[in-house]
Amino acid sequence: MLLHVRASQRIITVIFLILAVCFLITYWPGPILSIPTTSPPTTTRTTRQRLFIPLPPFQFHRPENTTSLAGIDPLLNITAPLHPPDPLAPDGSPILPRVNATILSLVRDTDLPTLIKTIQSLEQSFNHIYHYPYLLLNNVPFTQEFRKQILQHTSSPVTFSVIPPDDWSLPAHISGPRLQSSFDKLTSLDAEVQYADSLSYRQMCRYYSGKFMHHPDLAKYKYYWRIDPHVDFYCNMTYDPFRYLQEREMVYGWTISVYDNPDTITSLWPTVQSFLEVNQDIKLHPKNTLGWVTDTYPNPPPHSADSSNSTSSRAARANGFSTCHFWSNFEIADLDFFRSETYTRYFEYLDREGGFFYERWGDAPVHSIALALFADRSKVHWFADIGYRHVPYWNCPNDPGRCDTGVCVPGRFTDGRGIEGEDCRANWFWWGGMQ
Repeated sequence: MLLHVRASQRIITVIFLILAVCFLITYWPGPILSIPTTSPPTTTRTTRQRLFIPLPPFQFHRPENTTSLAGIDPLLNITAPLHPPDPLAPDGSPILPRVNATILSLVRDTDLPTLIKTIQSLEQSFNHIYHYPYLLLNNVPFTQEFRKQILQHTSSPVTFSVIPPDDWSLPAHISGPRLQSSFDKLTSLDAEVQYADSLSYRQMCRYYSGKFMHHPDLAKYKYYWRIDPHVDFYCNMTYDPFRYLQEREMVYGWTISVYDNPDTITSLWPTVQSFLEVNQDIKLHPKNTLGWVTDTYPNPPPHSADSSNSTSSRAARANGFSTCHFWSNFEIADLDFFRSETYTRYFEYLDREGGFFYERWGDAPVHSIALALFADRSKVHWFADIGYRHVPYWNCPNDPGRCDTGVCVPGRFTDGRGIEGEDCRANWFWWGGMQ
């Protein structure tokens, strides 16, 4: 009998405690527990397409009043490859099959000496083991001498292709007088603007922004690795970066992120906003990095600012665009992203506005904005363990066992004085992380 009484008392006590907790949860004026969420608020738009920026999910401690990571560069901590070495057969060849991928470059015959240097560097550090095919594009046929010289520097297959004329020529809707006015405007600025009056550079940027992915000779591939003349690779790759992306279903890999010159992209961000306003059916990815492309801190004035407006931040001069972007002379990416309906409609809208010619919109900011809006941030990867240089910027891990650290000095961002602040990686780490 006593046992039954005690059991009843315990039951009554438990019921009382449950009721007390429910009362507190319901009527207590403030939160009892503060439980952090692992998912940041998603970016939504009202019917008027107002953009709301989620809080940064990664609390990377950005340095105050500067974007330079000198002395605190995460590359100083990259002392080994970020992926286990691929298994190799006794003869040194990979055991795993190649991914459906190619190494891509848009070049001219005059680029032969510097392209050979790039290929030699990539072959030595990576492709002498994996033998991925090369696809070289030109707006005119390559000469026989060019083909002969290239084939002497790689044992991998090389395809020499011509860009379809309609993809390279000046679009019919572009006005000649207005184009010349663009040349005159950029060349008249006090500070030099690279390729200010170059038509071919504008054609190249437009082609890489929205045409290359549809080239017939690229159609059979899923991934590409873009290389340019004048670049160097400094670390022996012990794994396949294509497979790294494929196994993790990632869409994009990069090494360097910098600010752009706002004088060349003044209307790009307003045009993107207009695109989103008109195309209400296109949604931002729930894990977007909108904050990265609209961030205004610290956002310094351009290094090459026009002296008449030298104190304006880049974001102000680019009408709300931070100008941060992935430097696209190095990119390893999934072509499905750039062939998607969303990206195709995005590019076609930009193309109709004419900014590739009337200003000098680059493929790097166009790609980067699309990735920020439409890609999952966890599917964008920083290849921190790939030693890389395109003058004047570097990506140098602290791994002397694999890398030529005597040249590619760990943590070194630039060999140009006064441009350490051009580094935009800290803002990406803040908004997108370091995966």
